[in-house]
Amino acid sequence: PDENIVIEEGQIREIYDRTKPDINDLDIVTIGCPHCSPAELSLIAGLLEGRTVNKEVWICTSREVANKHPGLVQSIEKSGAKVVCDTCMVVSPATEKYKTMMVNSGKALAYVPGMCGVPTLFGDIYKCIREAVKE
Repeated sequence: PDENIVIEEGQIREIYDRTKPDINDLDIVTIGCPHCSPAELSLIAGLLEGRTVNKEVWICTSREVANKHPGLVQSIEKSGAKVVCDTCMVVSPATEKYKTMMVNSGKALAYVPGMCGVPTLFGDIYKCIREAVKE
């Protein structure tokens, strides 16, 4: 490339901290923007194995991936999480009824507050699942 862009740790931290909604208002966790891959579904299924979600949880993937991996979908849904196909939290009007959303996607973090009007927290898949099952 003709240009290199250097991103400092402080700049990254600023993004995480800039609009910190109250974690106590967290009532939905969404993962998969872009849609979850088979490997991500497998990771999520493993993290949720034997556990129950205590919040609304949407795992977004394509119908093609879900149809090819029904065991992973079933395992995830056994926890109470929902596997949602061919859409995501950014374009779903159903997200507007929630107080605070946690996402694992920079894209969703950027678009959900403006497009859906929902304050948004960021976490990797591990943090999202921890919050989803937290009592």
